[in-house]
Amino acid sequence: MIYGKRRMRFLNKEESWHLLRDKVFGGEENSCPPQLHKAGKEIAVKCQGLPLMIIALAKHLSQAEKTAEYWEKVAEKEYWDILLQMKKCSRH
Repeated sequence: MIYGKRRMRFLNKEESWHLLRDKVFGGEENSCPPQLHKAGKEIAVKCQGLPLMIIALAKHLSQAEKTAEYWEKVAEKEYWDILLQMKKCSRH
């Protein structure tokens, strides 16, 4: 039984970054270290405005290293590489 349909809309770049940041760092605007902003914004853009992709990546990033080097590696990966990496990490 379907109780109701909701149409999800794509997020813009700023909304995507805010969602990613909030999910990784618990919603406190100033809790994200400045050195992660650039890579974090690149990661958010690569999610192409898809809220579920952003949330999935945020879960991964919240449990991963909070270093610029690690986040830059994630930002450099392509869409499927990111999904495969998350899948591997969730098995551990």
